[in-house]
Amino acid sequence: MSRSPFLSRSELVLAHIEETGETVSEKRLRRVNADRLVHLGCLLECPSITLSPADFCPQNRAANDWTQFGSSFLLFGGLLESAVTQVGVHLLLDGFDVFFLSDCLDTLEPDDIETFRSRIKSYGGVFLTLNQAVRELAAFESDIKVQSALIGSLR
Repeated sequence: MSRSPFLSRSELVLAHIEETGETVSEKRLRRVNADRLVHLGCLLECPSITLSPADFCPQNRAANDWTQFGSSFLLFGGLLESAVTQVGVHLLLDGFDVFFLSDCLDTLEPDDIETFRSRIKSYGGVFLTLNQAVRELAAFESDIKVQSALIGSLR
């Protein structure tokens, strides 16, 4: 994989992290950022998938070829103490670039958020906000129409 510190439209996959049951982040995600994420996916014409820890258990892991989607995953939804960390670390260990949308994730243990972030960063994960991701994608976008639409989508 590329191990790039930057998001690249050509290799980007939007990955919603599925939790069992509805979490606070799922409610917040729908209310605040869901529309923006859908718009971003359409604008960039990149694959959008849903992942869960079950996708990485031994019996499912061999059957899943994530390279068919791209080399950079932008993760959102879910809890840092469970599915987000599990899925993200698996992708990182498999050689993918993994970016975590910090304003589209949640935790049941706010006092421990730095512990979760440190663990993920130790494997090479990158945290950024949705607005940071949009600005970064716009900065590296060669299609002027897409770049303009990205900048126009900022809040």
